[in-house]
This record gives sequence, structure tokens and C-alpha cells, in this order.
Amino acid sequence: MDTIEFKLATLITPGRAQAKINARSKKHALEILSEMLAETLPPDPEAPDRLSLTNSVMEALVQREKLGSTALGEGIALPHASLPKLEEVTAAVVTLVNPVDFDAPDGQPVDVMMALIAPSPASPAHREILERASMVLSNHTGKCPLREAQSSTELHAALECVDRAILATYESEAEEN
Repeated sequence: MDTIEFKLATLITPGRAQAKINARSKKHALEILSEMLAETLPPDPEAPDRLSLTNSVMEALVQREKLGSTALGEGIALPHASLPKLEEVTAAVVTLVNPVDFDAPDGQPVDVMMALIAPSPASPAHREILERASMVLSNHTGKCPLREAQSSTELHAALECVDRAILATYESEAEEN
């Protein structure tokens, strides 16, 4: 995957971008993201209904959080996990009305969350997407109005803005070299 080909707005469809969600806690925010992600998954014989799929996603995200917080700092978190039988990486993004404690390294509560789930075992492509998503969210959200988005449409448009900012950064670096 070429660096410029990675686009958040492609990975996250408008239906998996929700602005101004009311989450009471870290756990509640993860539940909301789990529901969003489970809606996109293909049926699984071991989890025959959406509730079972949601619970599988939630359990995977919670188990990953037990290893250490996925908060990046500056109010941003990137919860992620792997699930067996999943064929491709899927993601969702939410902004929260009220930030929640997420055990962030800088101590700031989180109000922007992008969750990723990927096939298990994690592939090099999954690790690359995770690494790039982390870099993208850490370096480019200030240039684009993720937090200001009032609707799913505006939030998805902000992701497109992030994609354009990344492309401009890469083009600028290429010109300097």
C-alpha cells in the first residue's frame, strides 16, 4: 500500500462516522463503536446475531485496552483489535459531546475516537494501517474540523480534509527531496 493511497475517508464510510455522541464513559464509548463496527461485519456462525457480533467486537476491544490504553493524547484515542475470520480491516470514528477518561498518556480526556478491527492474526497491512491512522490522527486533526463536526456528513467531510492534508504533506516533502 503506497503511503498516499491510504485514505481515512475510504476506510471509514459515512455510515461509520458519527458526530456528537453522548457517551457516559470509556466503556460506553467502546460499546457504541462496537455496535457500529458489528453492523459492517459478515455473518459469523459462531455469533449468529448482531448482538453476538457486537459482543465479540466489544470483548476484543476491551481485551486490547487491558494491555494498555490506546489513547494517543490530545483528546484522541485509537482503540483497535483483531478478530478471527475477519477478512479485511474495518473502522469507525466518533466524536463525543463530553470527553471521557481514557487513561491517556497526557491525562487529557478523549473526545475523538477511531476504532479499527482487523483479521487475526494481525497482518503487516493491518499494522501499517494502524501506524498510519495513529500518525494521521496525531498530526493532522488540528488542520481539519473533526471536533467541530455536527453531523455524520460533516465528520466524514473532515476525514476527507485530513486525507487532503496528508497528501499535501507528502507532496511538499517530495518536492523538497
